[in-house]
Amino acid sequence: MKLEVARGPGPMPVRIAVAVVAGLYLLALVLQPAQRGWRSPIAYFTTCTGLFPQADWVGSDEATKVPGAKEFRVEAWSCDRNRWEAFDPEPYFPIQADDKESRLPRMIHFYIELGASAADERATAHALEDFLFEHHDHDGADDGVPGKLGGIRLSRVATPFGAVGDNVPRYRYEPLAAVPADARVTVLYQTQVNDHDGHVGIRSRCKGVP
Repeated sequence: MKLEVARGPGPMPVRIAVAVVAGLYLLALVLQPAQRGWRSPIAYFTTCTGLFPQADWVGSDEATKVPGAKEFRVEAWSCDRNRWEAFDPEPYFPIQADDKESRLPRMIHFYIELGASAADERATAHALEDFLFEHHDHDGADDGVPGKLGGIRLSRVATPFGAVGDNVPRYRYEPLAAVPADARVTVLYQTQVNDHDGHVGIRSRCKGVP
């Protein structure tokens, strides 16, 4: 009886190329390329094996460094009320909108928090800002800040887990909830008051609003 040998699709060179690409991808999953510079796009697609070993930490020095979790918050400047208000981006990022794996937090993490350069970080933040303004003006979605917007502020909110054995509640993204009292807040981007670097500032956007 003649045995049949299972073969992949395509000619031999194609099968070899596919095997090489698969091997390189598996290697990237194990070695975890740095999340900065030209390697950022590669890291974007290969962090699935490093999410838990590379958990975030909260604290300013070794004495206060404790395990914690982070999330990104968005605030918008209300031209009508002259103040920063919590902004809900979920209507504009509907895919997996209520968890940390939507496109918004991943984009902020890789291209604003860990951008290749300050110029790239600003360019990404400006593009995100324009995107949110456009959808706020035309979609009519309830994002928590009615009326005209003057700018946005992106912040990283890091919250400690507590002592070993403490109950850790299941995560849910609640962009309009109050920031926990023990959280550390770091502003990653904020719209300038005046026009800056070729980008419209808060004064110009709110012009004509009492």
